[in-house]
Amino acid sequence: MQTLLFSGISCGTTVILKGGDYYVGDLTLMLQNNCTEETPIVFIAAPNETPVLTGGDTTQYIWIKTPGDSTIYSTVVHSGIAYTSLCLLNDSVRLYPYGLLVPAAFPYPSLTDLGYGLSGFYRRDSSFYFKTLDSLNPNNQHLTFSSKSRCMIIDGNNKNNYLYLKGVTFRYYAKPIITKNTLSLVDGDYPATALTFKNTNHIIIDNCHFEYCNWTVNFSDSCSHTLVQNCTFKDGVGKYSHGAFKQTRDAIVIDQGSYGRYMEYAALNFGSQAHNTIIRNNTVEGYIGGLVGKSLAPDVYSQETDIYNNLVSNCYNGINTDGGSINTRIWNNTVDHCSVGLSFINASFGPNYIFRNIIHHILERKNHNDIFFLDCDNRTSVKIWGTGVKLNASPRTNNPSDMIFVHNTFHSADTIGFDMYLWNSTWKSIYSRNNIYYSKGMSSFFLDGINDDTAYNFNSRNDCYYNNKNTIAIIQPTNGIPECKRYPNIATFNEGLRNITKDTRCTVSNGLTIDPLFKSIPLNNYSLSPTSALIDKGEIIPGFNDDYSGSFPDIGATENPPIVSVKEENGNNADRFSVCPNPSNSIIFIRYFAKFNQEQFDIYSLLGEKKTSVIGGDGWNEIKAPIDNLTSGVYYIRRISTGEIMPILILNN
Repeated sequence: MQTLLFSGISCGTTVILKGGDYYVGDLTLMLQNNCTEETPIVFIAAPNETPVLTGGDTTQYIWIKTPGDSTIYSTVVHSGIAYTSLCLLNDSVRLYPYGLLVPAAFPYPSLTDLGYGLSGFYRRDSSFYFKTLDSLNPNNQHLTFSSKSRCMIIDGNNKNNYLYLKGVTFRYYAKPIITKNTLSLVDGDYPATALTFKNTNHIIIDNCHFEYCNWTVNFSDSCSHTLVQNCTFKDGVGKYSHGAFKQTRDAIVIDQGSYGRYMEYAALNFGSQAHNTIIRNNTVEGYIGGLVGKSLAPDVYSQETDIYNNLVSNCYNGINTDGGSINTRIWNNTVDHCSVGLSFINASFGPNYIFRNIIHHILERKNHNDIFFLDCDNRTSVKIWGTGVKLNASPRTNNPSDMIFVHNTFHSADTIGFDMYLWNSTWKSIYSRNNIYYSKGMSSFFLDGINDDTAYNFNSRNDCYYNNKNTIAIIQPTNGIPECKRYPNIATFNEGLRNITKDTRCTVSNGLTIDPLFKSIPLNNYSLSPTSALIDKGEIIPGFNDDYSGSFPDIGATENPPIVSVKEENGNNADRFSVCPNPSNSIIFIRYFAKFNQEQFDIYSLLGEKKTSVIGGDGWNEIKAPIDNLTSGVYYIRRISTGEIMPILILNN
């Protein structure tokens, strides 16, 4: 493969990778020419085979017990994996890279005391030490290290590259780049990255799999027209405490083993200028930064980002879209067992549209040597709070964003797991409609330090705030002063928010405070039971819920099929179909009800030329219709059985 890439790859080339492990790294692909959709460069797995590009090392070393502590084992590894940040136990547990072997004079967790409550390892150059919570003997275990910092760097040179990757697995690229001074002492480190795209355009990553890398896929400089779909991303750092992963960035000069441990990575990281990006149908598990880690830069921006139909689990932040962005749409995602569902630090420009997402099991976490939750009596917890939405941690930017939340479902059962934990306003406005904010902890909302914040501009209508302790919101007017206001209902929350912020634009109205009656929380089914009082209680919002099935939309992320009566069968509801997103640039979803037969939908141009057809089954259904092969313009979708016609706007380049 190295020889192939070095010789250059021309437009129209397809590289078929046979199954097996390819031990490769530090590859560079320079793309010098403008390709086209008809002449792409393709890297694809051979049919029914699994090519694996790996930077892993599974050498079995002899470990010996250290004098004075029989639970710590040590060995000397070969120089190729010195300072690696990956030690994977039995293919499933990523050990924590402690920065100290023994406790120092200052309070800082070490391998000896396993101070973060995590099994771990310590390394200084080629000397490695191993200790687990259950005192395992590494000689009887399977350990995998990383000996490669990079798999491949792709430099697109700002051309129309049309590069496609499909069906390839990437594993174990997690060895940081270490620099040393003239005294052979470490003085710097740089993160490992499996794939780096620089100045690339028209990239598709489809059905690829990434396992236990640091930066997994990084898009730097200016990248546009990127599609990442049907991929899986797996790592084992997402359950670390906030202090544990934040302190991996600390390099302690007196201990060389503290370098090269930084773990605060994301499955996908986009630079400040990533335009026309689609992230869909992916599964992500076990990262700190979650699905998309954008640049924190508030004064530059990305444009047109769609993040939808993804499943994100057991991360710290579920989906990050931090920094400047214009027209970011986050919809139909499920984020579970994360401490932060959605992160919008330094959110700028906007707007950000967040709709039809389910964020459940928002988690509090035990913390270490870091910030802790301070309750209304100024008692410090050993834990850090969880929040469905993170909008703080930085000052208000020069171009704050509108935040639009429509038809989302938030759920937390932890004491300090909040649907929203917000500080002072960093946004232009928060618009909240038809959402469910469900909490079995202290409260659904905790608003901290918002006294006289006249730019707060929080507007909620037709939302359901449910808390089984009858506290839908807590406001602490001034952070650190032990005085909190607790609100049991919509009216008191509305009055308190307006009085404390002094912002008359703040409104909480027309909401509910009843149990939504989810179908099954133990089975993670957050659709509404047929007896839920939230059915048909939402407000109609054109473009967001045109496809509602009853007399009005339901509140929350899901829409229940109606109980169809004879009158409804003969009326307009039985014939209704909807299309989303509209406008669209790659794929549309057609939702409809058909009682008996299959349904066919045809797409026509304005001149009446039939472009494509899709067919779906009976009952309540949703079918996908690819439209990325159509040029930009207005088209019509025709339902064959009824003749009903609906216009759509396609925005393809």
